[in-house]
Amino acid sequence: MGVPVLKVQGPTSSWMGLFAKVALLAGLPFGVVMAVWMNVVMGPWRGWGHFVMWGFGLGSFFGLFLSFSIVTLARVATGADRPGPCRQVRAVDLACACDLGIRRALAAMTALPGASAPALDSATGTLVKKTGMSWKSFGEVVTVAVEPATGDSCRVSIESRPRVRTTIVDYGVNMKNADAVANALRGPA
Repeated sequence: MGVPVLKVQGPTSSWMGLFAKVALLAGLPFGVVMAVWMNVVMGPWRGWGHFVMWGFGLGSFFGLFLSFSIVTLARVATGADRPGPCRQVRAVDLACACDLGIRRALAAMTALPGASAPALDSATGTLVKKTGMSWKSFGEVVTVAVEPATGDSCRVSIESRPRVRTTIVDYGVNMKNADAVANALRGPA
């Protein structure tokens, strides 16, 4: 029986995949805007082919420069050998009743830096906290769900995701949030 391996799915499963994704998503719109802007400023007498060529060149340069900067910062911030998904999920089994599990999860989430206090839905056993903006992200939504497990124990599911769903790079912020809550729950009661 082998050791389970975490596999990251999608185009960001390698640093080069992330590099290409950021380069395309940054360079393509910039190139289109530059082609249109150059046509407006310089006049249409040169023809669209000239402006498309310059827009493609400037967009490619901008995309490569921006993706090199962003991916390098992400790599340094996470210290990982490969990028992880922005949405991070953890699960912790606690040997206590659900109400005590909710109180422990509330204490763990209160320790997270953020703009809001955790909101509790006691009917479903769900806690939600929205963290504030930083230079790394526009904020995160940390959700903790406590559900009964076997006997007198409960299972705590932790999810940290960006507030802005189109986030490509989170510089490891969601990983740190999920790990912080999970480690606080695993610690002494």
